[in-house]
Amino acid sequence: MRVGGFRRIHSKAEKVRHMAEFLRLAREERRQYERTRNLAYLQQAGNKLWNAYIFMLEAVTGVEITAGGMNYIRNIALATRDKDIKALYYDVMPLHIYYYEPGYLGVEEVLTKMRRAYKRFAKIRKRYNLYA
Repeated sequence: MRVGGFRRIHSKAEKVRHMAEFLRLAREERRQYERTRNLAYLQQAGNKLWNAYIFMLEAVTGVEITAGGMNYIRNIALATRDKDIKALYYDVMPLHIYYYEPGYLGVEEVLTKMRRAYKRFAKIRKRYNLYA
C-alpha cells in the first residue's frame, strides 16, 4: 500500500533495517560536517536521527506512525515507560527542529545531543534486540 508516495512498512524487520540505515547515514553526515564544517550536513544528520527514532519507536511499540505531530509522537514515547526511549525523544526532537530552524541550537549543543542519542540508540537496540 502506498501512502503519500511512500510504501508503508509493516514488518518489524523492515523497520529495524530502515532504522539501522538512517543511523548509518546520520553518522556519515556528521563525519561530512566534521570534514567540511558545512552546517547543512549537521542538519541532515539530525533529521536522519529523527527518522531512525521514528522507525525504532514503531518497531518497539508496533504502532504505525504516519502523522499526528510532535505531541502524538511524544505521547507514544511516554507510553512505553522506558526511560531511555523517553530520554532519546528529548535528544532527537530538538535535532528535528534544528533541521528546519538552524539557529535553534548551537553547534556544540547539536553535537552533544547526537553523541547522547547514539549511546541511547545502542542501549535501546540491545534491550529490544533491534538488529537487522
